[in-house]
Amino acid sequence: MKNSIKTLLESKKFSKLVCGAGNEDADSVRKLVYVYAKAGWKIFDISARNEILSAAKEGLKLAQINDAHICVSTGIKGDPHIAKAAVNGSVCIKCGNCSRNCPNSAIYPPNIIDDKKCIGCGTCAKKCPVNAIKMYEKDVDANRILPELTDNGAEILELHVTGQDEKDLKNKWQIINNCNPVFASICIDRENFGNKELLSRINKMLENNKNKVIYIINHHFQIDESTRRRFTFSIKFEAMSSAQLH
Repeated sequence: MKNSIKTLLESKKFSKLVCGAGNEDADSVRKLVYVYAKAGWKIFDISARNEILSAAKEGLKLAQINDAHICVSTGIKGDPHIAKAAVNGSVCIKCGNCSRNCPNSAIYPPNIIDDKKCIGCGTCAKKCPVNAIKMYEKDVDANRILPELTDNGAEILELHVTGQDEKDLKNKWQIINNCNPVFASICIDRENFGNKELLSRINKMLENNKNKVIYIINHHFQIDESTRRRFTFSIKFEAMSSAQLH
């Protein structure tokens, strides 16, 4: 029997595997979903692309798991979740720092970046000694793709809102609201906002919202009780240790 997302949240068994909002490598996502579904994971967070949703479904089918849920993630302009890296070949000195430090093995020596594997973390740009790597944004047509993904089985639509583009935030949150997913999710990185700014942003998003909303925060922040009551669930995710994974 398939447990509902609400049941998983209430029982504190909401284990979410983040395949990556920027991870467009369908084969990688298929394998990740297969392995972690076999291990008991129930929520899979994927990029907002039809081919990635198909790959996740294939992974679940291969694992013979029918009680999992798909969360689709995208971000507003300025949020690192829609970022990609690009190398300026005329500046690059082919030192290999970028490929050695890429956490997703998305850079092939001497300086070829696999756009589908790049998750936009920016590690390569920080490690480059000559500033040959710049980050750019690779967004999706949210007005088209999010309704399609919802119709095709995505139950949670998650919006990463660390960027500063208020117009894009309002537009994408309205699109999510109109899609009427089982749950909408707001994900924000606490390090980029002061208390007043963060609370203002959250409360504006919750105005006239018709969806059940999950609030996810990447760093500690204590929201006031009146704001908390407006959420269906408020979660602080912690990275799992190696011991917990065995």
